[in-house]
Amino acid sequence: MTCSPAAYPVDSMAGPQTATSLANVYATNVPGIGIKVLGSNANHPMPMTPAVYSWNGPLTSVNNVWDSYGYQLVKTGPVTGGTLSFSGAVASAWMSSSTTTLVDVGSATINSLYIDGSTNLVSSGCSVSTTNATVTMPALTIARVAGAPVGATFNPTPFNLAMICATGIKVSYQIDGVSSVYSQSNGVLNNSTGTGMAAGVGIQILTGTGSNPPPLPLSTETLAIITTSSNQSVSIPLIAQYYKTATSVSPGQIQVLATFSMYYE
Repeated sequence: MTCSPAAYPVDSMAGPQTATSLANVYATNVPGIGIKVLGSNANHPMPMTPAVYSWNGPLTSVNNVWDSYGYQLVKTGPVTGGTLSFSGAVASAWMSSSTTTLVDVGSATINSLYIDGSTNLVSSGCSVSTTNATVTMPALTIARVAGAPVGATFNPTPFNLAMICATGIKVSYQIDGVSSVYSQSNGVLNNSTGTGMAAGVGIQILTGTGSNPPPLPLSTETLAIITTSSNQSVSIPLIAQYYKTATSVSPGQIQVLATFSMYYE
């Protein structure tokens, strides 16, 4: 496009636009997803109209004027899902004939940015079947533990953590001790202390199934599965067993507490 002297090439987001808390990022029709439009060979973010941006200054002779666009989708908050689409021009470049101020007079549109089609954004994640899992251990006698060495284990008891996950989710988890930790790498928690509590015996957590599964390291993110179908049932198999933590033992109740954290991406 050619223009005469004293014209200004200006560009801006096509309005109206709803600003977000992030600079030069504007809301789309999906909550939590914003858009930043870059103009002038994608070298600067464009502000919302009518705050137009002069990228070339006044023209003193006949010139060819052009602009190009890029855009970025920006997360502005929690995304709950929806269909992302754009109607009409997302951004435009035009010519203003004012010689004193840069004002959108709409005298001549140079070009416009349109984003066609739509994208479905779905909520991805997992829902845990139960938020409080209690593992009931079988009774253990002092006579059985007393002569065993430190590190001996007793009464392995399987349990699992169940959830339902969307497809294509990388599911990881982590267990942290609320009770004091005897061995992080070996997944052993000390017994709780206080009146009526046993001494010298804790609880070890193993991961998997079978006769000899490995210990689950505490406070360590562990991959469980990458899901392959929608609403996939996921079960994380674990085993709890008694673990002798000291040479001397005394009878009483054994109770440990731990938190389960789930990660998905």
